[in-house]
Amino acid sequence: MIHAQLKAFHAVAVTGGFTTAAKSLGMTQPAITLQVKALENTYKHYCFTDAENQSH
Repeated sequence: MIHAQLKAFHAVAVTGGFTTAAKSLGMTQPAITLQVKALENTYKHYCFTDAENQSH
């Protein structure tokens, strides 16, 4: 299972977005989100931050 999670994480990092990553892997955006959340839960660390919610 960790392989699928890492694959989803890598796709998001490379493509720059969850939707684009999902399309590149032939998956849905919610499926990619679940994979990344599972990875975050495994390592108890956020993989990505939401830039819109960050204060400068």
